[in-house]
Amino acid sequence: MQRKSFKKQNIRGKASNKKQAHISTEEYQKSATHKQIEAGIEEYMNWMQVEGTHTDASMPFGKDGQPRPGKVKVGWPDRTYVLKPHGKMFCIEIKTEIDKLSDEQVTVISSIIASGGIVVVARSVEDVKQAYVAYMNSIKNQ
Repeated sequence: MQRKSFKKQNIRGKASNKKQAHISTEEYQKSATHKQIEAGIEEYMNWMQVEGTHTDASMPFGKDGQPRPGKVKVGWPDRTYVLKPHGKMFCIEIKTEIDKLSDEQVTVISSIIASGGIVVVARSVEDVKQAYVAYMNSIKNQ
């Protein structure tokens, strides 16, 4: 079992002088936040030089402070990429270990897959790596 080391940090993000804690990869994945998973996925996809974007589905507000209609479809995945060489849509919905897909997300994901896109519900960077490598291997074998 692979183990990671990290120094415990105080609330300001500075390392404390306490002993280092050791946790397994599985334990880390269970405790990872949405932002931590997302940051790892972004780093991996940038390293692989895959073009994509983050979906900002937060509620927009006008200058008057009033909410405005969103521009992103409800349920759209967190990240959208285009895979070379064929322009295949590759979407990633990021979930923590305990998160569940909403009904809207299930509907949108089903539609993307039916249209020929790839969707990964990622609870870790490893989930994305496996799907990406599987796609790349599939096009090599064509």
